[in-house]
Amino acid sequence: MAMSESISLDDRSFLAIVTEWLETLRVERRLSPHTRTAYARDLKEFAVFMKEHLGRPLTPKIIPMISLHDFRGFLSHRRNHNLSPRSIARTQSALRSFFRWMASEYNIHNPAIIMMESPRFQTTLPKALTEKETQILFDFLLTGKGGAHYPPLTPAWIKARDYSLFILLYATGLRISEALALTEKDCLNDVLRVVGKGKKMRMIPLLPAAQLLLKQSLDESPWSGSPDAPLFRSLRGHQLSSAASSKILRTLRGALGLPDSLTPHSLRHSFATHILQGGGDLRTLQALLGHESLSTTQKYLRIEDKHLLKVFQSSHPRSHMKTN
Repeated sequence: MAMSESISLDDRSFLAIVTEWLETLRVERRLSPHTRTAYARDLKEFAVFMKEHLGRPLTPKIIPMISLHDFRGFLSHRRNHNLSPRSIARTQSALRSFFRWMASEYNIHNPAIIMMESPRFQTTLPKALTEKETQILFDFLLTGKGGAHYPPLTPAWIKARDYSLFILLYATGLRISEALALTEKDCLNDVLRVVGKGKKMRMIPLLPAAQLLLKQSLDESPWSGSPDAPLFRSLRGHQLSSAASSKILRTLRGALGLPDSLTPHSLRHSFATHILQGGGDLRTLQALLGHESLSTTQKYLRIEDKHLLKVFQSSHPRSHMKTN
């Protein structure tokens, strides 16, 4: 049976509980709409599969009867549909979270869910650009020279927009979603007010060169500004999308001979890597990147023991102590 098949009305009580759980995630945990949509899809797929697997609609009364074998069958079914290990892990996380919530809210328990092993997968992170590669990109965006070309009749304000956006990502380490969500009122002279994951706000220092570029980009834009207007707009005046910004870099990297790893997110990664290579400390990077924990920053940067030892030897007051 295709996983896109509609769920019958017999399953409505189960899906009603799922809807309530998703609303709890929105209000109490402030999960992003993207994550909630993915969780909703995971639970719907689960209900469809169990209806066929068990031969009857999934209801709260049946939930305690679902065995470890049944759960594994569902995950195996999803693997057979070419879902990545990361997507399988997200599905399993959604199931566990939902079942824990049902146990606490409705006293509906199923201990088998906690016995499932999480899939193993390698963490893939974007590769940082070298300083030379970074220079090639921004030299083109500044001068228009270097082998790449914008389509004929591209407005000057579009070129200014791209330059200021990509410079901003590299100068601040913002996520592309954070940068595209910025409005004019978020620019507070030499700092940016950024709303990150979980609706948490942080203040990011803005280099004078980036300030100037943002101002020039806004001055050249044909769209009338207001405090709530997006900083980065499409040709038709809407907020620029993440897909559009990625497409721009795909075009430029091919023409400029830059690596395929060049994406908006790799500029954030390059920012962090180059700051660290220049002697920046992890705590500062953690704050700038908006990471919850220092371990996230360390994993994000793939910090090697050799680099940590170098930092220790250059900064610890007793690192050069002589021994007998």
